[in-house]
Amino acid sequence: MTQIDIFYQGEDLDDIQHLELEDAATVGDFKELISERLGANGDIHVFIEDAEDPSSDDACLADLGDPAGLKLHFHRQRRIEVSLGT
Repeated sequence: MTQIDIFYQGEDLDDIQHLELEDAATVGDFKELISERLGANGDIHVFIEDAEDPSSDDACLADLGDPAGLKLHFHRQRRIEVSLGT
């Protein structure tokens, strides 16, 4: 079975992190792994980079990425609004 490169960032992380998962892994598998690694309590939401809505837990990571891998963001909040002062 082949692997997919996952580059991810989220709250409480200073830098972009990397891991490899089986290409059949799902967003739900990623969430479970991240929750275990970071001791996250409660539900987290996983977003593909630049997406406005979280990904479905049953979405296959290999289908969401490209040959260079997949960039994901996770957060406990479903939506974050940002405004820039001028």
